[in-house]
Amino acid sequence: MSNVSISDTVATEQGGGFAVQKRLKVTNNSTLNLQNVKAGRNGGGLFALAEVDIDGSSTVKVSNSQAHSGDGGGLLIEKGLNISSGSTLIILNATAASHGGGFWVGGEMLALSNSTVSVQHATAGKWGGGFLASDQVVIAAGSTVSISDAVAAESGGGFQVRKHLQVMCKSTLNIQNVKAGDSGGGFNAEGQVEVRESSIVKISNSHAVSASGGGFHTNELNIFNRSVLIILNATAGSSGGGFHSSGKAAVFSSSTISIQHTRAGLFGGGFIAVDKVVIAGRSTVSIFDAVAADQGGGFQVEKHLQVTSHSTLNLQDVKAGKHGGGFHAF
Repeated sequence: MSNVSISDTVATEQGGGFAVQKRLKVTNNSTLNLQNVKAGRNGGGLFALAEVDIDGSSTVKVSNSQAHSGDGGGLLIEKGLNISSGSTLIILNATAASHGGGFWVGGEMLALSNSTVSVQHATAGKWGGGFLASDQVVIAAGSTVSISDAVAAESGGGFQVRKHLQVMCKSTLNIQNVKAGDSGGGFNAEGQVEVRESSIVKISNSHAVSASGGGFHTNELNIFNRSVLIILNATAGSSGGGFHSSGKAAVFSSSTISIQHTRAGLFGGGFIAVDKVVIAGRSTVSIFDAVAADQGGGFQVEKHLQVTSHSTLNLQDVKAGKHGGGFHAF
């Protein structure tokens, strides 16, 4: 067990707290604490050229950090970030001029085995207010990722993931008080989103100011195996007040989607799916108090809608300015 603390440090280039060219591992109940750190370019607290592993019930905390002209307000990691075995990553008050207000990861971001990631008060000048991951994000095995009070001037208020997002095995993703100037108020996933095996995604007070996906924007959404998606108080300047899926949206195997108090400037007050919507296997989709200025008050689906196998679709207090108060299906 070791403890390392660095405070009130500045680097004119990379790594305000420190820079490391090989793998960094924080393990065995150890603590790394970075406070009041600033980099002129990338990695306000830490700049790492290889993987960063946090395991063995260890903690990394970065507070009051800034990447003045680049990416990764708290951390910039060129390869993967792995948090596992009951460990914790905390980012407080971080700013990046470009991408990844809290942190920027060039590879995968993995939160595994009852681990926790918490990002609060983070801002990015472009993508990923809380963080940006260039590969997939996996939250698994009882782990929790929480993001609050995060802003991205462009896309992904809470975070931006360039590939897939998976939340699985009784894990939780909680996002609140987030905003994107463009798309994906809560997050923007350029690949698929999967929530499975009794996991929960909750997004509240989330806004995509000028584009789509007030809660989130993704290429495809799948919720299954007794999992839950909750979106509360979300708005989109164009389509998908709750979420925007460029492909299908599917919920099955006793799973639930609940959307409340959402607004869209054009289509899909609750959500929009460009491909089909499938609700199957004793699953439930509920939309309450949703408004679309144009069409699809509850939701809009541009291909087929299928509700099968003892499943339920419940729409209440939904409104469209033109067509399809409850929903609009092409």
